[in-house]
Amino acid sequence: MKNKLSAPFTILFLFLLTVQAPSNAYASQDSLSPDSSPSFINPQEDTIPQQSTTGPRPPAEVSERDSQQPQNQRENSVTETVLSVPAYLWRHGCGPTALGMVIGFFDNAGFDDLVAGDASSQTTAVDQMIASGGDQGSPNPPGSEGNFEDYASPVDSYPTLVDDAYITAGRPPHPSDSLADFMDTSKSTRSNYYGWSWSSDIGPAFMDYVSLQNPAYQPSYSSYWTSNNSLNESVLVNGINANRPMVFLVDSDGNGGTDHFITIIGYRYAPNLQYAAWDTWSNSTIRWEDFRGMASGAPWGIWGGWSFNITDISPTAPAQLTATDGLLRDRINVFWDTVAGTTYYEVYRCSDDSTASCGTPLASPTTRSYDDVTALPDTVYYYRIISCSATLGCSDFSNYDTGYYDSVYQGWETFTPLLLH
Repeated sequence: MKNKLSAPFTILFLFLLTVQAPSNAYASQDSLSPDSSPSFINPQEDTIPQQSTTGPRPPAEVSERDSQQPQNQRENSVTETVLSVPAYLWRHGCGPTALGMVIGFFDNAGFDDLVAGDASSQTTAVDQMIASGGDQGSPNPPGSEGNFEDYASPVDSYPTLVDDAYITAGRPPHPSDSLADFMDTSKSTRSNYYGWSWSSDIGPAFMDYVSLQNPAYQPSYSSYWTSNNSLNESVLVNGINANRPMVFLVDSDGNGGTDHFITIIGYRYAPNLQYAAWDTWSNSTIRWEDFRGMASGAPWGIWGGWSFNITDISPTAPAQLTATDGLLRDRINVFWDTVAGTTYYEVYRCSDDSTASCGTPLASPTTRSYDDVTALPDTVYYYRIISCSATLGCSDFSNYDTGYYDSVYQGWETFTPLLLH
């Protein structure tokens, strides 16, 4: 198992909000043209949920601005602070993709039950974590539907909202198993077109997905906004310095409305404060933008967000373990200290000091002592203990202690172990 971060590991997950559909609504793999843009209300209230609306390619305004921007404003500089966060490309929504990079970062940081295998690149397992199922070119067959087949299909676009495929087929949807499911991305019942997500679903999605993968991972989140200055320079700088990536929901084209979730991986002063982001449209070029609130004419302006934390509450291994050394006539007694929250223990008799030699457990007692009556005399064994919870899983191996008993009894009295407190 990977080593987890020593301190509680908080991910600041920051999102941006606007009141309704901005102008870069996803339409047939491209953004709407300016003359087809819906009207929108300028959002001023902190708590009104808002949507992301972009597709797998950036709006035309974003591409045009990037092409005119000096290269040194878009690439790394010597003054930057950047975290090693995996870069993933847009998959059935910028919201689950941006949050997926946060999940991947946690997985690489030692919470390795979040994604199967290595999350440092966008593997098939990573894709399924972001949004389960297939895609337009290769959907899953009937009977194995995922997020794409149930909610993202048919691929609709503003302003024509189409009922999701599971509704028209008259079948129940699959059990939620990906970030897009928990985020209600693309769900017509939530007025989400293909790839759209509501900001109010990001935090609960993080909680639900993490808890599904490992009940011993205890997730939590908090909210921030630029409109009340709770999302400010200190939050960004201190968070990155503490090894905490973030996510923003931004106004990518500067039209005054939110449209796109991005993963924040660093900052720099150039000379003003800028944030570094994986924008879900590139997995090779870091995007650098000014740290500022959302306003008309301010591309990539920020509105608000959430912070996230995961704590591992799985049982720990016993810290004190003792095995008797020649003290008993015909057995070895092993005893250890109590571990809070443990339902039972697993006792391992190993042939050397490596855990690879331990094999299967000898027994699974509910008490803190075990008599090994199958041990051979004049043989040194290496004993280890694992603590287990019926609901939270098991710990790693404890440290070992050696034990043995002699073939020629030395005359000791009957031994009663002194159980450790």
